[in-house]
Amino acid sequence: MVDITLYDYSTTAQYASILSSDQVDKIEEYAQIVWENRVRTLYEDDSVTTEQQIIKFGRKHNIKTDKYVGIIKCGDIKIDIRPKILKYKDVNWGQNLLFWLSYSNRLNIPFHELDVKNPDSDDILEILTVLFAKYAYNTISTQPYYTYTVEDCESSFMKGELIFEKYILNIASGRWHKFHISHKPFIFDNLLNRIIKLVAKRLLSVCSFAKDDLNQLLFILDEVTDINNCTLNDCDKINLNPLYEDYYALVNLCRMFIDNLTICYDNGEDNSYSFILPINLIFEDFILGFITKHMPECGAKGQKRGWLATNNGIDVFQTRNDIFLQKYNVIIDTKYKIRKNDDDNKGGVNHTDMYQMTSYAVSGGCNKLLLLYPHVKQQCNDPIEFKIKNKISNSSEIKIKVRNIDICIDFNIPIELNFEILKNALSEILYEYQDMT
Repeated sequence: MVDITLYDYSTTAQYASILSSDQVDKIEEYAQIVWENRVRTLYEDDSVTTEQQIIKFGRKHNIKTDKYVGIIKCGDIKIDIRPKILKYKDVNWGQNLLFWLSYSNRLNIPFHELDVKNPDSDDILEILTVLFAKYAYNTISTQPYYTYTVEDCESSFMKGELIFEKYILNIASGRWHKFHISHKPFIFDNLLNRIIKLVAKRLLSVCSFAKDDLNQLLFILDEVTDINNCTLNDCDKINLNPLYEDYYALVNLCRMFIDNLTICYDNGEDNSYSFILPINLIFEDFILGFITKHMPECGAKGQKRGWLATNNGIDVFQTRNDIFLQKYNVIIDTKYKIRKNDDDNKGGVNHTDMYQMTSYAVSGGCNKLLLLYPHVKQQCNDPIEFKIKNKISNSSEIKIKVRNIDICIDFNIPIELNFEILKNALSEILYEYQDMT
């Protein structure tokens, strides 16, 4: 097995000598399959490119990554694409990624309420699989899920509703003693349990650390009918009774795996699989979710929409900032980028991001804005502030602060202490807006 470690938004030639041309072609071909089946829950409106953007090989096998992090295994090659903000830190990247995901309102899975620690691996897929297997087993074994399920069948006894048209056909064929009925038995072999079993079997084919836990789960689901495929539409058909509250997280876990896990079954036992997620959206979701949960007094609102112009009375050129804080009347736009050191007095800020922030100020009627970047060791993290003078109306200046924040979690200390460290860092940044006019 060839293990390759990469980081998002990076280019490296480190592995050029160990990959053959055939291996490179196979990885790119598989990456295209992954791209065509990529994340839909964590979506982006502008993801219309048909050519895969996950991993690219250039001249002399330079490897270039984009905004996706996670695991890609193709044949005997396994590629970890890790968050670059953890590159120079001795932390478990899988656990950190899982912690950030716990605040995602797109996934809506309370990871922070579950046991996320798995010291045997830093592979995000392995950690998620262990979590899924243990949580599913404990939930199903303590509160098995039964539901009324519609079944159409033939019976020697009349129960439920008679399907008259089909019963007429039975009479015509001399099978008058067989009723064709539709009824709703209260059964364990239902759609939800079938989906859970399918997800468990898929994970069993690609994961190592959770095999025993998955086999335990499959044992209690042994009488449930096997299904070969499942989509998010099938998950949407599940209507849970409030009595089964613990199953909400389980359904969302299944949705996440169905949505983001791509498996290609080879002729042998060496399957190719991937589990990738867009890190820029994870960063945005985490900041919004953390402020909402731990700093509710800020009145955080996500995805505030506005319009930049009108044409014939119709709004055009929609704007959509990431976060709006009602307490401070400030717009926050998260940027999962590296601020590179430069000497042009721009502080490593891209000019298109400045144009975007200016449009937010104009459309939102707000003159206080914050560009929030992740802290990246050995890169530019210095605070900076830009002022934009409105020369047309001579109104107050638009003030755009640029700050970096360290969201790395140290699982060697109590999680509550991590909460306080991060909360204090955010409070220090937001305190600057307390008396701004």
